[in-house]
Amino acid sequence: VVEHNFYNGNYYGTLREEVDKRLEAGKLVVLNLIATFGTSAVAANAIANSIAGVVNVPGTAIGLSIITVIGRCMGAGETGQAAHYTKRLVGASYVCMLVMSTGMFLFADTLVSWFNLTPQAVQMAGQVLRACAVGNVLFWPMAFTLPNSLRAAGDAVFTMGVSLCSMFACRVALSYVMACEWGLGLGLLGVWLAMIADWVARAVLFFVRYRQGKWKKIKVIG
Repeated sequence: VVEHNFYNGNYYGTLREEVDKRLEAGKLVVLNLIATFGTSAVAANAIANSIAGVVNVPGTAIGLSIITVIGRCMGAGETGQAAHYTKRLVGASYVCMLVMSTGMFLFADTLVSWFNLTPQAVQMAGQVLRACAVGNVLFWPMAFTLPNSLRAAGDAVFTMGVSLCSMFACRVALSYVMACEWGLGLGLLGVWLAMIADWVARAVLFFVRYRQGKWKKIKVIG
């Protein structure tokens, strides 16, 4: 669950599945936009997502581990240890993303060439992968690893709200502004830049929330 309340002797909460459904709905809107750019854009987006997904595996793994580590620290009342391990694990995520994303940036064209794509699709995929690599190094850990620490501490409502608002305000809305001809006309690259803008918004808000320290005072149960 992402949040809970105590009522009449029982705990009631909102399932994480409900939040994921809304996030997936936002991604579906973006995919429908990409489809209007033609088959080359659709193919380039699919391949770029596959490659970027592999690059993100170490960071995702650290993000999952931080939930267990911080959860145990907070359960023991060791907020100092929770802050310490948050810094260590977010730092480890930055190192992993730096190594993996540097390789993706330098060898983007080579990686894309392994797939049977048209020259136009290869060019678009390489372009968005390089943009993604920069975003990975600068913002991804703060946008996706750090909030798992907040969730583990019980600050799930805030992270849920930020994720949903940022998804629709940045990734969805900005995709149309940056990608469509009536906007900046950047096409597929505009969609990926909007995605990175989503990461930036999340990173800033989660970092501010973490620095405020309110997560240290949350009592999850009892």
